[in-house]
Amino acid sequence: MKSLIIVESFTKTKTIKKYINDDNYIVTFTSGHIYNLPKDKLGFDTESWKIDYIETNGKIIKNIRDLVKKSDIIYLAADPDMEGEAIANNVKMCIKDLVKNKTCHRITFNEITKDAVK
Repeated sequence: MKSLIIVESFTKTKTIKKYINDDNYIVTFTSGHIYNLPKDKLGFDTESWKIDYIETNGKIIKNIRDLVKKSDIIYLAADPDMEGEAIANNVKMCIKDLVKNKTCHRITFNEITKDAVK
C-alpha cells in the first residue's frame, strides 16, 4: 500500500523522507496555500456566502492530485496552527473527488524530528 504525506514546505519533505526511509511512503508539499481569495474583488457572494477561491499554483495542485491517485492512504500534515488548518482544508477540497475509497488522516507535527515523524 502506498501512503502519501502532504506537508507545507519542500524542506520538510526532505527531512521526513530521510526519517521514514520507506518506498511505500511518498512525501510532497503544498508550498503554502494552494488556493487564495482573488485580489481584485471581495472573494465571496454576500447572498450565498459561496467563496470564490483561485488557484495559487496549478503545477503543485496537479502534482498533489496525481500523487493522490497513486496512493491508498493520505496524510494531510500541515502545521498545527490556523494557517495550517486552512491549508489542510484547501488540500481536502482539491482532492475530495479522488479520495472516496481511500483512507485519509489529518496529522500534525510539532517538530520534525525522527521520533515525532515515526
